[in-house]
Amino acid sequence: MVISKAKTVCQPICDYSHTNGPVSEEQVEQHALDHPGKGARCENCNRFFTKEWGLSCHLSNGHCSEMNRALFEETDGSTAKFEVEYIADVAGKEGKPLFYKVKWVGYELNWNREKGEKTAWEHSRLLDGCDEVLKQFWDGREDKPEDDIPFDDVRWGRHLHFCYDCGKVFGRKQDLTGHQTKSRTDANACWGKTPPSRSGSKTEYDIRVQRKIDLANTLPKIEMGETELANTFIFKYLGMDVPADGDWSATPKKRMAIARKAFNEMYPLWIDKNLPKKLKLHLYEASVLSILTHGCEAWSLTGKGGKGGLQATLKGWNARCLVTLSRTDDESIEGEEMGLRIRQECNAPTIDINRKIRHRRFRWLGQILRLEKDQNNKTRLLKQAVLQMEKPYPPGSILMDVPPHESMEDLVDYAHDIDRWSIWTNAILDPEHA
Repeated sequence: MVISKAKTVCQPICDYSHTNGPVSEEQVEQHALDHPGKGARCENCNRFFTKEWGLSCHLSNGHCSEMNRALFEETDGSTAKFEVEYIADVAGKEGKPLFYKVKWVGYELNWNREKGEKTAWEHSRLLDGCDEVLKQFWDGREDKPEDDIPFDDVRWGRHLHFCYDCGKVFGRKQDLTGHQTKSRTDANACWGKTPPSRSGSKTEYDIRVQRKIDLANTLPKIEMGETELANTFIFKYLGMDVPADGDWSATPKKRMAIARKAFNEMYPLWIDKNLPKKLKLHLYEASVLSILTHGCEAWSLTGKGGKGGLQATLKGWNARCLVTLSRTDDESIEGEEMGLRIRQECNAPTIDINRKIRHRRFRWLGQILRLEKDQNNKTRLLKQAVLQMEKPYPPGSILMDVPPHESMEDLVDYAHDIDRWSIWTNAILDPEHA
């Protein structure tokens, strides 16, 4: 056997658990700076994301409060625009955005959002095309935009309290304190001071993986002859990602990302109202689900009945695709309506992805258990690995659907009864007609 040194790498096995700590906004921003060209930044609130998809979700799901703050609709649904007459004042602190007291053409200076109208204290980024007005304003002042500029409570009222993070004004100090300490899920929370949590997000996951990659690169290296082998945290084999920390969720996440990309590339087909839905479903199974389920026999399919664990993740992923597939090009689904359709698809899926995966795994398990001793070494190794599993079996393992049995020998005997094994296999896919 000839071993290629160029293709050989070392995967250090150590304790990576300390890299799973909290992820701060500063660390996300530093990750973006260390990996230029990867990820994206929101132009509205300057939050960084490790994937373009993360930014897309941030904008389309209404998570960017600063972007929403800039939108005001006319009665016909179009976005309203307001003309600046002059700028009356400014407030801001070093390291934080500037907010201008704006006099809008045709409106009073103290036009108040709290009364159902648009606020007159505006973030500097919203004054698009106002360079001349801004120049006139700063030419008449001694301070500069980069200076600390306190809110002028003498001019605008001693009883007022200003939030330097989002530009809101409050009549009582306790109202300002409550505004700045509210949970991000509260509609009245300060969008500038309390950004949305990264907990459970793809960005958080990517940052933690990068920490482990960086740790693996700092560990001692081994040599093959005179060649020093590179360390790797993720070993790629036959289309699967095998991480050094044993995180079984890495491969399903990778497959979902690849399959979603394939699904998006076929978007014109999904919304084509001339194609029957039955044909779209066949295309979806052949072109998307086939990519998703590659190597699913090795997944830990945690969760029960599609609730919790990987099963819940797959069910949600599949439901979002099927809702899009059911649309037509002249139908727009957004917000609550989209959420309702996704929940309906989760509860009564057109294609039950979890049952399909379980069906495929159980059929494959029967083939493995029926292997004879004279089979090649690779397939015999698979059978040996299955036979060495002990009760209670790990949740979501390849043995999750096996019938009651006393020993592995009983299970092998069951597998050799092909007709009975086929009935059990079909019962997973269609329990009502088993």
